[in-house]
Amino acid sequence: MAIELTTSEYAKTLGLETICVGKEQNVTGCYIGDLLSWVMSRADMGQVWLTIMSNTNVAAVASMTEVACVVLCENAKADTELIERAQKLGLPLFRTEKSAYDIAVLTHELLK
Repeated sequence: MAIELTTSEYAKTLGLETICVGKEQNVTGCYIGDLLSWVMSRADMGQVWLTIMSNTNVAAVASMTEVACVVLCENAKADTELIERAQKLGLPLFRTEKSAYDIAVLTHELLK
């Protein structure tokens, strides 16, 4: 039986740095991708999007796909425009030093 976690519970459990607090949503899984058009056509609502992309277009794609949150991996630094856009959209935005693979494995273990 899968457990349910909100975005803030997810971030706290994995020790993610909060860049932007946004709307709470249940986390259903994760998607790893850095090519925005690819993510746009494949990420699903409720998933955590793991990426190293850190520009304002990330917020637009996250909004269109309705992912639960975005996690910037490998210490990727969000640019100012991304932070401002995430705040405006209510997009939870987090950061970690871990790789996308490591976070994906932890997410899988956490949700199973």
